Amino acid sequence: MEPGGGMSRHAPRTRATKKAQVRAACDQCRARKIGCDASRPACRHCRSHGVECVYATRYADETRQKAVRRENEALKKRLQEYQKLVDEIKSLPAEDALAILKSRSDGVNLIDSDRFNADWPQPRILARPPPSTPLIPLISDLQADLPLNFSKVYPKIVAFENPQSIAKGLLNPSGSHRLEDIMRMKLDLGASDSGKKLKAYLCDPRLQKLDISYWTDVPISSGYAAAVISHYLQTEHPSMALFDPGLFVGDLVGKRERFCSRLLVNAVLAYAIQAYEIFDSSAVDLHARFYSTATQLWDAETNRETFMNLAALKIMDYAGVTGGIDLEARRLTQLAEEMAETLRPSNIFAIANLVYQIPFPKPPLSLPIPGTYGFDLPWYMGSTFTSLCKLFVIAESALSHSGTKALGQVPFHIVEQAYGRLLQWAADLPSCCARSEVTPHHVMNMHVYYHCLVILLVRPWIGSNRLLASATLCTTPSAVFNASILQLKRIIILYQLHYPEARYHSWWNPAVITVSHAVLTASPVDPEWRFYLLICLKAYRQLALVYPFAAISYKAILTMAIAEGKLSGSKARDLYRQLFHGEGREKVRETRNLRVYMDLSHERKADRGGEAERLAGDFDRLSLVRDENPGRVDSAAEEQEEEWSGLQGDA
Repeated sequence: MEPGGGMSRHAPRTRATKKAQVRAACDQCRARKIGCDASRPACRHCRSHGVECVYATRYADETRQKAVRRENEALKKRLQEYQKLVDEIKSLPAEDALAILKSRSDGVNLIDSDRFNADWPQPRILARPPPSTPLIPLISDLQADLPLNFSKVYPKIVAFENPQSIAKGLLNPSGSHRLEDIMRMKLDLGASDSGKKLKAYLCDPRLQKLDISYWTDVPISSGYAAAVISHYLQTEHPSMALFDPGLFVGDLVGKRERFCSRLLVNAVLAYAIQAYEIFDSSAVDLHARFYSTATQLWDAETNRETFMNLAALKIMDYAGVTGGIDLEARRLTQLAEEMAETLRPSNIFAIANLVYQIPFPKPPLSLPIPGTYGFDLPWYMGSTFTSLCKLFVIAESALSHSGTKALGQVPFHIVEQAYGRLLQWAADLPSCCARSEVTPHHVMNMHVYYHCLVILLVRPWIGSNRLLASATLCTTPSAVFNASILQLKRIIILYQLHYPEARYHSWWNPAVITVSHAVLTASPVDPEWRFYLLICLKAYRQLALVYPFAAISYKAILTMAIAEGKLSGSKARDLYRQLFHGEGREKVRETRNLRVYMDLSHERKADRGGEAERLAGDFDRLSLVRDENPGRVDSAAEEQEEEWSGLQGDA
């Protein structure tokens, strides 16, 4: 060494240590920033968790930088070939060019295979096509392909044998008596708090031993509380499982506070008892008292950041939104989001984000999905929540790219990737979760969320010339949008025909929002828009007997119909008066500050113009303006005056 500490020029050089080989981690491990052993075809972590292991690199010794360069070069070559093909098609007569594009023969390749490099990398959102299929994507006929390949989620829409009878059954009071009888059987316990009737109703026999006075000071019998909690577990919990029901009931009955708390019990009762307002006038007061008690317990809570408290906050949020206390619910939502930033639970915000159209917070922890890995679910939940969790993983991955406080346009390549994953989810769905007329209501809810997610992703790209390509389909955003709207239309018909939950369960509400907006904005090309507008209004009219949010949503739809020129001011006011006219409808009340977006095409701005409350606030003004300018009303709508009065009914 030199005196200054430097290396002498005459000192022998030592051979540099050989740099360790860089191994590219798989996408799953890279996203979670955990160690990856880089074994192929699947690393140890992915194998142990049963998830798909995907590498961006082709070979074990290939770096990500080399893979990107290789893919870029291949894509440049592919683009050149496509450009040549486009130029050739442009030179043909229009009829010949259209015939080529519509060709669906398995033997037709628009580009000869020998002109392609066999080593081309496929984007991970696309599967490498088999040799017998065209290498250039052909536009798919979704009406035929989706029911054929994904029938569990896209069953073929078969016409009703007697559509006029179905319409009258939906829109007239005489068609609802059977469902009302079922509702009374499910919700009305009678005067007795015990006995065979209560035992047969409860989803968990342990609830018979409930002593509710241990958990709340609100005056309610233990039998009534047990029935309300059982109703929550069977009706609400399968779609938004925020806690383990078995552990919760065990501690609830055993008076233990590890998996149960006074805060959580009062939150559950505040939310679930709203369904009983149809038959029990005291339920309105009980809802307010349970909600007030839960709020006081939360304000007095010292150890706040727990998963159980987070579950209670979200249930209080739902109870506030549906019960007309939305300002308070917003405060709780913000607190829950802040807590979730720390706890990062799995999918706790998923449903709310689909309904409110806001981005997810931080990605959730990689926790086991309920219903897998030995985490069994009770009989009344089926496999719905297990499949929902997998759906929400896709939703979180896609919606987190919007990057704004109100959900904005997701980049097209993310939409394309998400659509491919959604189709794979549909293909892998267990048969018990396939849609039919006899599936449980929570399975129908899951299908609502699937189609609403698809629509949410593709809506900003409707009208563009981009193509959505997956492993099995290539189509336009408009076709994807229309396919999901078609399924949602059938769902809201089946829900109101066959499910008593349509009257007291709010989590199918996104289907009503989406269909009502779609039929109003697409009415020039949708001859059935009038019928679907009426059944959407009917859905909210029924829910308004229980939930104040439904009344203002009803009014918001009427405002949109006026703005779109589909209703005159007088006709809209007539329909609005029906919301409060009829037996038992004196208790219908409107909420305020409802944050749900009803006008889904409205740009998210500070004026909140697309929110239900803002739309409902414009009802009186727009109805008067429309009366002063009758020439702007859709003449076809006004010509059907008799049809309106014949179908709207009084229930």
